[in-house]
Formats: sequence, C-alpha cells, structure tokens
Amino acid sequence: EGAIFGARASFEGADFLRDAGFKDASFGENTSFGKAIFQNDVRFDGATFRDHARFNFAIFKRLAIFDNAKFGYIADFSQAEFYGNAWFTAPTWKNQAFDFQRIRFYRTIFKGKVSFENRAFVTSTSFDYAIFEDLPVFHGCQLHAGISFHETEFRKRKGEKNQYDWDTKAPEQAY
Repeated sequence: EGAIFGARASFEGADFLRDAGFKDASFGENTSFGKAIFQNDVRFDGATFRDHARFNFAIFKRLAIFDNAKFGYIADFSQAEFYGNAWFTAPTWKNQAFDFQRIRFYRTIFKGKVSFENRAFVTSTSFDYAIFEDLPVFHGCQLHAGISFHETEFRKRKGEKNQYDWDTKAPEQAY
C-alpha cells in the first residue's frame, strides 16, 4: 500500500498468484500491466497513474478494484478480461482528478458486475466490441460525446431473472 514506482514500471506478463495490493500506489509516466494475470483479488483503489497505464490483454480472475484511482493521459484496458466484479467508481463529490481523460475498453470482456459510478469520461472513450455479461453501472457519470459503444454486447437486460441472455444487444437497457 502506498508504494511509489519510478518513471517506468513494467509488470508486463506477470502472474500474480495471490491477492495483489497496489492501494494508494503512485506510478510514473509509463506503467504496464499488459498481459498480466491476476489469479486472485487486485486492489488499485486510490492509485495514481501519471501518464500511460496499460492493462491491455490483462486477465483479472477475481475482484478488480480501481475505485478512486486517478489516470493520467491514457488508460488502456483493450482486450482485457474481467472474470470477477470490477469497480471503477469515483467519489460523489466532483473532482477533476478522478476524470477519465482517455480510456479504452476495446474488445474488453466483463463477466461479472462492473461499475463506473460517478466517473466523468471527458474525451473519447472506446467500449467498441466490448462484452458485458451483466448490466454495467454508469450512475452519476458524465459521458463525453466521443464515447463509443460500437458493436458492444449487453447480454443481460434490466429485470431479467436468468443469468445471461446470449442473443441480446441492448445498450438502451443498460443503466
């Protein structure tokens, strides 16, 4: 907790076998967790990523917490897979430090619940070709006109009792 990493921190391809704790950590200009595998829970709540944060192709097998994490210029979760719940929430009081500048979830798979509650997506954001097995939560969010959900699949509809609806593409039902 509270660790400080230099200008370049690479965990590229790392396999975290136990719970991983990066709570309140500070990362420099270029941080990569690309292709990392988190076998258990991982916590990045309160972490700060100064410039580029790469999580592309990462696999999160259990809970992934990014609550109150601050991302610099770009955060890339393209083609990541979240098998457990994923939390990207921000505090209810507005603070630009918690805004997503550029964030990509291109072809990202969310198998569990995911929440972006109270986040501001202030520039272009891609959820293109992403898959949400459960309804994502965007309560209290500010969505920039450049947010894209092209070919995104929302496989569950509000109020459904069954776990999955494999034939549904219904972004209008997401809440």
